Amino acid sequence: AINRLRSGTRAPPKELKVTSPKTSQTFTIRRLRASDEHKGFLALLAQLTTVGHGDFKRRFREISDGPEYVYVIEDEGALVASGTLVLERKFTRSCGTCGHIED
Repeated sequence: AINRLRSGTRAPPKELKVTSPKTSQTFTIRRLRASDEHKGFLALLAQLTTVGHGDFKRRFREISDGPEYVYVIEDEGALVASGTLVLERKFTRSCGTCGHIED
């Protein structure tokens, strides 16, 4: 998936399976889905900061096509972590793209 980003494809992957070398446990890293509102996504964020109860669906639609991509890590159906990949379109590096991880 990383090589796909480097080869010029602009959109990051929608889902990755990652296996822990220590425990052999497999986690799913995937893009946020609209249904995650009901899977505890806001409660997960509330562990870090104050979370407003605004219009989740509206915000989800606003960010669904980037340049920010919200990812969650799912373990046996439960959301256990989240982060945001922000893609910056550069004029430098041959008009390349640079990713920043937030949250």
